[in-house]
Amino acid sequence: MDKKIIYTNVNWFTISDYPDENLIPDEIHQAKKIWDSNGGKNTEELCNLVSNYINCNFIADNFSDWENYFDDSNYGEFIASKIKVSGVEFTDDPLPLIRAEAWIEVMIKETVTIDALDNWLDDEWGLQTGIMWGWDIANDDDLDLAMEENSGIEALWVDDIPNI
Repeated sequence: MDKKIIYTNVNWFTISDYPDENLIPDEIHQAKKIWDSNGGKNTEELCNLVSNYINCNFIADNFSDWENYFDDSNYGEFIASKIKVSGVEFTDDPLPLIRAEAWIEVMIKETVTIDALDNWLDDEWGLQTGIMWGWDIANDDDLDLAMEENSGIEALWVDDIPNI
């Protein structure tokens, strides 16, 4: 298997379900208080408070014939190695909108060239089709905390994961 790295970013993603207020982690409540007290300004402190609750995966199963291109030992699901939250915006919803970037290591079958992979991905609506952002918050109702909509998402191949 050959390792490749996906860089992805998202502009303000939303989710369809929200946990009960009492299941939202204290750090997010704290971030909301800071947001309210500083006039709705985004800060590094806010981003850091929520960053442990954001996840990002590459889901190869979103593509037809993915098994011909990606390692299937984890059913084609690859978890981000690094996530950096760069924006938080609280609305009337219990969880804020998030702007973030991530780096995901994926395993490509050795027999697949990058050109063949890119051509296939273009036919499948692009690399970003496999990206799924979400919240990693425990809940009792098996809620869907994965991205429902976003204001922009991109994904591309990069050579390495930065030390940020």
